[in-house]
Amino acid sequence: RPEINTWRAFEENISQQGIMDFVEQWEAHGFRFSSFTIDDGWTPRERPLGDWHPDERRFPDLRGLVDWLHGKDIRVRLWIAPLLVSERAKTAQSPLAANLLVGEGNERIRQIGRHAMLLDARAKEVQRHITTTFERLTRDYDVDGYKVDFCFVKETDRPSGYLHDNIGDKERARMQREMFLAIRAGCDSVKAGVRL
Repeated sequence: RPEINTWRAFEENISQQGIMDFVEQWEAHGFRFSSFTIDDGWTPRERPLGDWHPDERRFPDLRGLVDWLHGKDIRVRLWIAPLLVSERAKTAQSPLAANLLVGEGNERIRQIGRHAMLLDARAKEVQRHITTTFERLTRDYDVDGYKVDFCFVKETDRPSGYLHDNIGDKERARMQREMFLAIRAGCDSVKAGVRL
């Protein structure tokens, strides 16, 4: 059965009711889905990246939505960019801010498209934060997988997508490894077989 991602249908303009209507409309035409990815847009726009809580206006009961989809035998994935932190996020005002990446010219490294700062996944405090975030999301919302985005990847044949980036390939690979180990630890502590 097809796997659906909200990005192409909704971009960031998603809601709990919109997803339910979407699924019901397709089911009315005989389509059944195997999994449904709730992509970017499920968090509050005023604090979009870094805190990872649902926008209660658009998703008043995210767990209820996941349970509803599970009742239709649809697995649920949630979009998350665990290294990105917006200026307005509570995370940016917390002690974790000491672990935001600094690059060329002693400037914070930022993802170009969202102008978000990046947590350094090599730091033990950041690893604990990532693990507890994925524990909480997996436990509270019973999701079956995550679309992990903006992993600080640099393609060798084009410029970095991050302003002030001066991180070498070896350290970048270490960051990615530490991030995914922390994610896996958080998921596995709650539920076996969570897909990344």
